[in-house]
Amino acid sequence: MTRPLYYDGFDLRTMSSSQADRVVYYLQLAYANQLDAAGDGAIYAAASGGSSIGSALDTSSTLQDATQAAPSNDGSFQSYPAYPGIGTETDTTYDYRQNISWPLFPSNSELDSASYLALSGTDIQIANTSTILYSIISQAISNLKSIDYVGSYYVSINEPVVGGAGTWSDKGAWFVDSRYNDIGNTTYKLWLKRSLVTEPGSTDFLPLYLNNNDIKTVQFFNQNHFMIQDVLLPALTRRLTDSTIDLRYEITSGVEPAGARGSFLDTKYNQATNTQFSTGSGYSEVYTSRSTPLTSGTTTTVNTYWLRYKG
Repeated sequence: MTRPLYYDGFDLRTMSSSQADRVVYYLQLAYANQLDAAGDGAIYAAASGGSSIGSALDTSSTLQDATQAAPSNDGSFQSYPAYPGIGTETDTTYDYRQNISWPLFPSNSELDSASYLALSGTDIQIANTSTILYSIISQAISNLKSIDYVGSYYVSINEPVVGGAGTWSDKGAWFVDSRYNDIGNTTYKLWLKRSLVTEPGSTDFLPLYLNNNDIKTVQFFNQNHFMIQDVLLPALTRRLTDSTIDLRYEITSGVEPAGARGSFLDTKYNQATNTQFSTGSGYSEVYTSRSTPLTSGTTTTVNTYWLRYKG
């Protein structure tokens, strides 16, 4: 990673790996806050809005009856019909969306006044569209997708425990797996990792930037600083574009895919309680054999769905 420069009170220095890690973390916090506010990159369960990232079906078992008129036309009597077995129905189709929009890349004037300074070879350079700027962006993407998950979503029943101790925001119900008559339902939630309990990196630095052709040291630095908000966050968010889909999600089913961010199951009961009864009397009597899903019995998985990074 090409690291920003800072002033240690005596000399200009390149940030250590630990110091650069804090810059990356602040960028992840800013992106997580953007997602939490339903901004660019946010995902949600809804039938409309944003762009579709897939869907999932919730099916359940159903009660079924088989009937037989007790007396036939010739006056003979029939026995109970065979048990029909339990059925299946689709209860809900869940549609999932993502805000796939992105800002313009920071203008030259914004980069000149708000971006950090870095050493490129033997020259001091403003971090811009070159690899100098994208080294921070790429590290942030690597962290949120595969290391600490800050700025990443996850689907699970309970709060996830991946990526190290941190704070997760409950973004609401994502999928309700119903089985029969609202008995044994399982609710899967969408979670967004907002921060880590222990912030990575060190704070003994203040990045340098150029202001009116003078090298300045920032007076404070966190996820709300203009360097993060006006330069790095827009540059990171642009990784949602059609050509760079690093931050896009999709729904898949079946075996676990690469980039998975949690799974959710569609299950149903697969055993039945069988009963027989009659209604009416005389020539109006009807025999019924009924198969009812056994809610204390076993279940079967109809489908396994995954939330995953597309890029």
